[in-house]
Amino acid sequence: MGSRDIILKSYLADNDRFADLVNASVFQGRQVILPAQLEVQDSVRTANVKSHRGKREMQRTSDVIKRVTLGTQFIVVSLENQNDIHYAMPIRNFVSEAADYQKQYDNIRKQHEQKRDLLGKEYLSGFSKKDRIIPVITIVLYFGEEKWRGATDLYELMDMQSYPPEIQKHLGKFINNYHINLIDVRHMENPDVFRTDLKQVFNFIKRDTNKKELQEYLANHRAEYESLTSETFEVIEKLSNFDFSGFRKESVETGGNYSMCRAMEEMLEDAREEVRQEMCRAMEEMLEDAREEVRQEMCKAMEEILEYARTKDIKEILDLIEEKMKVFQTAKA
Repeated sequence: MGSRDIILKSYLADNDRFADLVNASVFQGRQVILPAQLEVQDSVRTANVKSHRGKREMQRTSDVIKRVTLGTQFIVVSLENQNDIHYAMPIRNFVSEAADYQKQYDNIRKQHEQKRDLLGKEYLSGFSKKDRIIPVITIVLYFGEEKWRGATDLYELMDMQSYPPEIQKHLGKFINNYHINLIDVRHMENPDVFRTDLKQVFNFIKRDTNKKELQEYLANHRAEYESLTSETFEVIEKLSNFDFSGFRKESVETGGNYSMCRAMEEMLEDAREEVRQEMCRAMEEMLEDAREEVRQEMCKAMEEILEYARTKDIKEILDLIEEKMKVFQTAKA
């Protein structure tokens, strides 16, 4: 696991940020979930699956997973961080959630076995009519530069169009689909829906491949980027394409927080240098154009002189040259 993934997992595991992420992605920014309602869950999801071949362990690992208390009910929210497109993400998430549901079922069955409170068909099922499982939500947070072009549901992974229309019509009623909950950070429409410093992180990353756009955004939101926590600064540094070399802790830390002002000034200086270079190139092109015009004028004048010479008798031209030489010699004596 790279340092980038470790830092990101730790950053998003913070209850304030995790709650903000869920509220923004699931509840369209409404503050439904509070940090106090979150409880850490084991990121390793293990379940035992029985088949005719015996018992087999199914295991999946999530980047961050928490249980959310909603009154007397619960939901489980899992977070998957992606730097690259995973073209089988619907299957990957589907299996992870299935493992979670299987684990819940295993725990419920064990409780009944200990209590010995089931009879008949409930005993055979290991599950009573009143038993309920907790819903599981998986959020995929994608940071890649390329827009997500992978599948977003199971249907996209199936070549349904190859079947005759009549077959498609009936199959669609029986084949269950599965949809992934994707946040494409660099292409999201409105990062301002976030309430924590995720807003600053996502807005920066969204624009970091367009220097001009990033310059304008930072200039208009200077106050938000003058006092970032060390964690937030480090996450921006690790995830973005902006070159932070030279902006080490000793040069950017002010009062325990980190400022992007130095970065902004460096960017503006780069912009000025680009403008200067562009102006120099433009002036050189103008001078070259001017030189070309002069060369063309000289060529035109020489052609006119030659044309004039062709129209005169050669003796007349020689007499003119001789006369000029005599004048020159007299003047010299």
